Parts: sequence; structure tokens; C-alpha cells
Amino acid sequence: MVESKYTHMRVNNEIELCEIYEREIKDKVEKAFVRNGVSFFIKWKRERSGPKENSKYIIFVNQHQRQKAEAVIHAILEDANDNVMFTDGKTKRGWGIKKIYHNSLALLSKM
Repeated sequence: MVESKYTHMRVNNEIELCEIYEREIKDKVEKAFVRNGVSFFIKWKRERSGPKENSKYIIFVNQHQRQKAEAVIHAILEDANDNVMFTDGKTKRGWGIKKIYHNSLALLSKM
């Protein structure tokens, strides 16, 4: 095999797009991404809090496909903002910072 100058280069273009807490919603989003050619991967976290187990699905997409991915989610889900928590794409130690956090800071600074 012939090596190119990019063989040993590692590029991380994935950003955190959103968090989903329901498996059915995650399955719909996953199928829509596959149909529309959106590159993605999902991290699954199972949290054990009390008698009921909660799951959190964190969806990462290529940073160049962020707008397309958001458009796909909004197209398949009528209440996307109720079922999906979008992040702003900036990462800090591998996890996205929530838009809600930024909006809260803006409100607090005005007080």
C-alpha cells in the first residue's frame, strides 16, 4: 500500500449536535440521517437514578453538515425543540456547552 502525506494525519471534525432522551426519537433521527447522507455517530449513556433507568443519546455530526443535520431533524419532528436539546457546537473537554446556559448568562448580565 502506498502511503500519502495524509495517511498519518488525524482530523476531528465531529461536533456535538444534540442530546435526545427517548429511544424512539433517536431511531427516527438516525434513519433520517442515513436517508439524507448526514455523517454522524451516537454516544449512549445509561444513567441509573432510582428505580427507573434513563438513557441519554448524544449525537455528533461533521461540523460541515451541522445545518443540514438540524434541518433534517426539524423536518421529521414537529416538536423538535421539545424532544431534542441542541448544543451550540462549541466543545469544552469533549462535551458541548448548551445554548440554554448562554441564554441564562445573557439574562443574568442584564439584571
